[in-house]
Amino acid sequence: MGWQDDPVVETRPQGQQRWMSDPVIEPKRPGQRVSEFLFGDDDPTTQNFGEKIGTALNMAGEAMTFGLIGDEASAAVAGAIPGGLDYAERRDFERQQQGLLEATNPGVAIGAQIGGALLAPAGMAAAAPRAASAVLAALRGNSALGTVARSAGAGAAAGLSQGYAEGEGGIRNRAASGGAGLGIGTVAGAAAVPLGQAIQWATRYGGKTFGRLFTDRRFFSNGTLTDEGRQTLNALGYNADEVTEAFQREFGKNIDAALAPQEAAAAAELGQFGIPAYRHNVTGSADDFAAFERGRRGALGAGTEARVRQAADAQEMAARQAGDDIATGLGGGVRGDQFDAASAVSERLRGLAGDERAAAQAAYKAADAAGVTVPAHVAKGVADRVGSRLADEEIDLTLDTFKHTRAFMGRIAKRGEGTQPVSLRLIDGLRKDLNATLSRADGEDRRALTILKGEYDTWLDEVVSAKLFNGDEKGVTALKEARGLWATYAQKFAGKDRTSKFIQSMIDSDASPDDVTRWLFSAGKLGSGQFNSTLAAGLKKTLGEASPEWLAVKQAAFRQLVQKPEGTVQWGPQKISQNIGDFLTSPGSRALSRELFSPSEIRLMMQYQAGLRRMVPPAGAVNHSGTAYEMARMGREAFKALTGAVGMASGGPGAGVAASAATGAVQRGSNWLAGRSLLRPGAKAALDAGAAPLAAGVQAGNVGAYVTSRPDQGPPR
Repeated sequence: MGWQDDPVVETRPQGQQRWMSDPVIEPKRPGQRVSEFLFGDDDPTTQNFGEKIGTALNMAGEAMTFGLIGDEASAAVAGAIPGGLDYAERRDFERQQQGLLEATNPGVAIGAQIGGALLAPAGMAAAAPRAASAVLAALRGNSALGTVARSAGAGAAAGLSQGYAEGEGGIRNRAASGGAGLGIGTVAGAAAVPLGQAIQWATRYGGKTFGRLFTDRRFFSNGTLTDEGRQTLNALGYNADEVTEAFQREFGKNIDAALAPQEAAAAAELGQFGIPAYRHNVTGSADDFAAFERGRRGALGAGTEARVRQAADAQEMAARQAGDDIATGLGGGVRGDQFDAASAVSERLRGLAGDERAAAQAAYKAADAAGVTVPAHVAKGVADRVGSRLADEEIDLTLDTFKHTRAFMGRIAKRGEGTQPVSLRLIDGLRKDLNATLSRADGEDRRALTILKGEYDTWLDEVVSAKLFNGDEKGVTALKEARGLWATYAQKFAGKDRTSKFIQSMIDSDASPDDVTRWLFSAGKLGSGQFNSTLAAGLKKTLGEASPEWLAVKQAAFRQLVQKPEGTVQWGPQKISQNIGDFLTSPGSRALSRELFSPSEIRLMMQYQAGLRRMVPPAGAVNHSGTAYEMARMGREAFKALTGAVGMASGGPGAGVAASAATGAVQRGSNWLAGRSLLRPGAKAALDAGAAPLAAGVQAGNVGAYVTSRPDQGPPR
């Protein structure tokens, strides 16, 4: 099976004797070997290395193209050149060279024919990708009977084409050859189904530890993980209790597609978000990332470049869409951005403040309407009680240090003057004013007011508890309600703590939506501004955890992690995954993330981040300058030119054209297969099972041509 110059063995019948005279074998000088390799020789009884390459390529191209490129095509091209061999002479010469290769290097000859036949689908894909995809999809069929029928049809079509192209003589003789190829190809195509499936099964499952489990549904069954499936995921580093339902479905689908469990789980990390997974995403191998990038940069040909680029674009678009879907889900299904959230929050807070203030005022009016009063002597008692307590604390109200306290003592004393009862509403109103003044006082004056307020509240509670008032008791109940409503309103919208002030800033009439957007989400990284976990907790409590406005804040916050700011370059998976990781784990934002999002939402974000990381190439896997990819393209064209030159040197212009065309077809077919492999999530078969019927049909056509057109030339190749 080597490429050595073997002694010529007579293999052809009498019809080719003029090309096969017995040679006298003499050793060749090194210079002579080089010359003959480059320019060929005139000895039809031997083949040098270059002639063997040209003949093998010719035979492979013939099988790959259903007989369109071969001895007759080469003869037709050569016959058109003035001064050269005519058609018949050149055709016979090509056949003699093929016979010589079969006799001296039968392994190479058989390999060229079978290899070319197996690449027939790749040749079809190079010429008509959509038609090839349709043919192979049809051959894959769902039912066993349908697959056999379609494969028989494919073998018949290939046999008919090959038989007609390889036939001799006129249309009638060629039709007979094609008919024989049709009949033989039908049988051979059907018979090739189990062989093709066996080849595919062996290449797909060979060497895989878990191969035997792919068909017994031990991991995923009836739409859910089995116990063994859960144990397997846990062993692979996943938490089976926390994976999403979408992950489980994708895992089961990948198992059914004959992926190993680790491959099925890796692909499911992307698939659960609707992101297609390719081989490099699943393996994480730098070599696989590099191969994908070579395909995307055109190093594997224009056709593969277009497919891989389209696949890469589709994956990135799906990843961005997944982020958008997660954000919209966090927002309750209503899509919005940071500006929308800020506007909704401001409007809602203003509405809440107005509603709660109005409710408190309405309760106070109800208390007034009930006509509840306190007798004059009871009202006078509060002034005596508070004054006694201040004296015990040695507070001298004549000093300017206690100006606020002195003013309030005057108002209290005035309420107890005269004999008329005092409205309970006025007494409580004085208490409310006292609270407001206390917030402005400081030092000793504040201490004195605090003592005054304590005694005043105690006295008022005793009056209500002992029912030392006149009028309907419902008025007292209304007053208590009013006091509670007002206290709640004051705490949220009029307090002095950071949360209250933050909310006040958002409902201020001068605050614009842009201002609120900046306060909530900051201009830089999420969590780098004044909006921290404390403010988030207060805002969530005020708005309500399930309110549309709080959901809008959550959505806008996540969008800030996954979507680029306006006017900047589109973020890739590496940037987005880094943003999510930093926000969830950095000391400055971790607490805020836990206040904004629930544990299940954080798990979802982390799962999305894990999927994005599978799209990030390892260091050194990508040649960013593009030099290597350009060199690969140049090398491919150089090899095609070299094979054409070798073919011309060994067999003339026809062989040169055929060799160059065959090389191009083989390159395109090889690149097509490589592209398919790159876009698969697991290590599947390099050759599709649909190739077997087509290859069988090609060989059937050869048999039919020899049986009907060239019976004098011995058995078919």
